[in-house]
Amino acid sequence: MTGLRPTTQGEAVSSGMLGWGAKLDGEPTINFDGVQRPYVAHPDRIKEFYRDGTAFTNTVALSGGNGKGSFRASFSNLKSSGITPNNEYAKRIANLGLNYAITEKLKLSVNANYTSEENENPPQVGIQGSGEANFLYRMSTSIPLSAFSESVINPVNGITELPTSGFQTTLINPYFSMPRMFFNEDKNRLLATTTLRYELTKWLFVQGRFNYDFSSSFHEFNTPTGQGTNNPFNSTGVEFNGNYTINTSRGSDVNADFLIGATKQFGAFSVDASFGGNTLRQTSMFTNQTVTDFVALGVYSLGNGVTTTTNNAGIGYRARVNSLYGILEVGYKNILFLNLTDRQDWFSTLNPSNNTKNYPSVSGSFIFSELLQNQTWLSYGKLRGAWAQVGSSNGAGYAEGLLTYTVLPQGFNGQKLGNINNTVAPNPGLIPFLVTEKEIGLEFKFFNRRVSFDVAAYDKTTTDQILTVAISNATGYVGTKQNVGEMQTEAWSSSWKLCPLKRMD
Repeated sequence: MTGLRPTTQGEAVSSGMLGWGAKLDGEPTINFDGVQRPYVAHPDRIKEFYRDGTAFTNTVALSGGNGKGSFRASFSNLKSSGITPNNEYAKRIANLGLNYAITEKLKLSVNANYTSEENENPPQVGIQGSGEANFLYRMSTSIPLSAFSESVINPVNGITELPTSGFQTTLINPYFSMPRMFFNEDKNRLLATTTLRYELTKWLFVQGRFNYDFSSSFHEFNTPTGQGTNNPFNSTGVEFNGNYTINTSRGSDVNADFLIGATKQFGAFSVDASFGGNTLRQTSMFTNQTVTDFVALGVYSLGNGVTTTTNNAGIGYRARVNSLYGILEVGYKNILFLNLTDRQDWFSTLNPSNNTKNYPSVSGSFIFSELLQNQTWLSYGKLRGAWAQVGSSNGAGYAEGLLTYTVLPQGFNGQKLGNINNTVAPNPGLIPFLVTEKEIGLEFKFFNRRVSFDVAAYDKTTTDQILTVAISNATGYVGTKQNVGEMQTEAWSSSWKLCPLKRMD
């Protein structure tokens, strides 16, 4: 920054991230590692560091069928090497689809998808510290890439990273971090749906459906000993510094429903009616453990860490929503349409005395262009209106309406100690919040649909929204959940379409 080249190793380190030194004249100049190198620019350092990414995908599929049904099974394998030397990615996908008529009236449909992913050391982009791009971009261009790969370890202790700049903690030499630092991620997911449908008559059917969604993940990462520091030890001077973390999670959604449906024509009237029920069960569980202060150098495991800084084991979530609903759609001569629905939900995250909500809806439309068919300028015209309600328990977490307890990791006098686990005061009086929406709209299409517009006005109101309200810390809690949220939105919208020219076929 002073317009001078470094003359000592200390000056080279303190100015390693600066690029306003003396004129690059090719003269031997000392670098951060004490080695004399030509004082020239190295503009292709980023190109030299990164490699071309490659990806190979292979897919095999088998399909078949007969008069009663068909099936298709496939397997796909992706293998990829990233642009950084230590990045590898793999993904495997298996699919199964089956449609089969067990009898003339009983039909089965099965769809399943399984995905497995493995990601090792994804590129660290847009971050300081271990970000390779951050280091290569900010370090002076007069330092060749080979200097960073040849001079990695501090010769004073043979363990820590050799300082390359005055920002040792935010500019990490990638040739130190890549062989020692890791980030491994494994993900698995299974999606499956099975549907069984029986045609009782030509106009009446009964159907059952089962959906399963399961996912799991594993994350493992570390900060290696001696990264960003000249001291390999912790504050006691005995164990090695650094950290190691493992995160695991798994969750599932089980969604099952039944439906009885009928479609019938009564003269000028068409009727479409259905009645059904649904149960949704959600579960999740995750663990998070971090250790520091390692006994053995370079061994990153939970057992090798003396100090546990994070230990969230077995934290989970469970919720269920049971529902019953009915739908009635009536049409008259394709001119008038009336839709009625009603739904009742029961939420497991709320107190059983007030955990249910009923919300109906009604909508209708009038296609008046059917009465004006002699008006050639009018292609289509419809007036529509709707009123609907929907409820939810979002905002009320698992067991937040109950007082829960936990066992503390620290004991006293050889005895375990318990504690209230809640940070939010339980509120057994929570009820589902409600959203009410009203809409009216008008749609026109003219001149063989070359000109059209749609205009609508709506009003949306939310009441009893579940929010966290702050309370005095003297209560032992930071807040409590209450039905205090209210929100209203009034708006109108319009859309226009014009097609002045149209090619004749």
